[in-house]
Amino acid sequence: VSRGGSAIQSWTPKDFALLNPATRYYANLFQKHRDQINVFNQASDQARLARESCRKDAVTPARLPEDLALANRFGGVASLYDNFVEPLAPFAVRGVIWYQGESNGDHLETARVYDTMLHDLINGWLARWAQPQMPWFLVQLPGWDSPYAVHWPWVRQGQLIASRSLLHVGMIPTCDSGDSANLHPPQKREVG
Repeated sequence: VSRGGSAIQSWTPKDFALLNPATRYYANLFQKHRDQINVFNQASDQARLARESCRKDAVTPARLPEDLALANRFGGVASLYDNFVEPLAPFAVRGVIWYQGESNGDHLETARVYDTMLHDLINGWLARWAQPQMPWFLVQLPGWDSPYAVHWPWVRQGQLIASRSLLHVGMIPTCDSGDSANLHPPQKREVG
């Protein structure tokens, strides 16, 4: 199950995700400003489609305030879990490889609490499968020299904390095998 560019709160069962104060805060902020955020999202989609078709009427909407831009990412708490993971729950799963974190590393507020979000995610899946010993492997975010990756060290630290504080969770370090100029490092064999 994979979805590029997705945030951890989308993959976490809702009752576990909302245990996290940061997730709860931004999810509530999204609900409070849902109409404003939806108008922004529709305008952004229309502008993107206009740009893609080379139309001259492509008008990029004014940016949302920073707190609402972050809340926008929390409007889909548990959405990917509900659609892609929950349907798999009747089937046996021998383990999980979690290769994610970029989408939570673009804001300091979420990068700093990534370890607690990982706890919520892992504990939620373990509870759903009733397999407290199911192994998890976290693939560390690679090295990438970009202004978009400025908060990634917090996510890497969160991955390390989760791998050391939860049973049956290991971390595959990739920080030293990445490509500083490429978000998607080509060294897949080393990671595997």
